[in-house]
Amino acid sequence: MDSVEYPEFIRKLPQADLPFEGMTGFLIQGESGQVVLFESEVEAHVPAHSHGSQWGVVTGGKMDLRIGEDLRTYLPGDCYFIAAGTEHEAKIYPGFKCVDVFEDTDRYHPK
Repeated sequence: MDSVEYPEFIRKLPQADLPFEGMTGFLIQGESGQVVLFESEVEAHVPAHSHGSQWGVVTGGKMDLRIGEDLRTYLPGDCYFIAAGTEHEAKIYPGFKCVDVFEDTDRYHPK
């Protein structure tokens, strides 16, 4: 699976307020969760944390993701599921893209 640039209609979605310079998240808000389409131009470390359930699929680049005690490298086409309350952290590499679906309706806020 090759990385594909997000089309203009996705780039027009509200951007999520992210704590990382060089990362962008396009936010889709629903009554029962959120979808965020992430892309990163930089290497970043997402510190250990937990929240409601999360499901995602990598669409470009790579990410090292620790879910509980399991550390794995995820590449385009790989999916992951993080159960509610499970501690996880990630190392994001430049060129990374993914689609994350969050159970929490307020995981991210628009800029």
